[in-house]
Amino acid sequence: MNGNTELMNEWFKKADHDLLNAEIILESGRDSLPLDTVCFHCQQAVEKYLKGFLVYHNIEFDRTHFLGTLLDQCKCVDETFEELDDVIELNAYAVDVRYPDDAIEIGLDDAQEAYEVATRVKSFVAEKVAEKVEVEETPQAEQ
Repeated sequence: MNGNTELMNEWFKKADHDLLNAEIILESGRDSLPLDTVCFHCQQAVEKYLKGFLVYHNIEFDRTHFLGTLLDQCKCVDETFEELDDVIELNAYAVDVRYPDDAIEIGLDDAQEAYEVATRVKSFVAEKVAEKVEVEETPQAEQ
């Protein structure tokens, strides 16, 4: 087993927490949802799943939120990561949604799409490392 498995799983655990936060908000049933927060957490989850994959393969990465850079590094290990090229659309949620002067308008469809992208990335990355390690299931929000 790879010596980086433990650190990879720590990255995945943090990503799972981001994904769970997004899920809890989306399923809260509230009339007014903090959709910017949903999108931020989805971008963060994708970033951490990609970083966890890179850690496992001993690939160093810069401290960046730019998903394109991380995705390119993943493609150097496994070219099928090209299937995830659409994750780059989440880049706007890394910084722009966090500050009022750069705020972008986010609708429910945007937030749901960001969540779907993040869960797809989780499944994709989990499949890539599944034969080597266990990837924790995302806990479901209580109904």
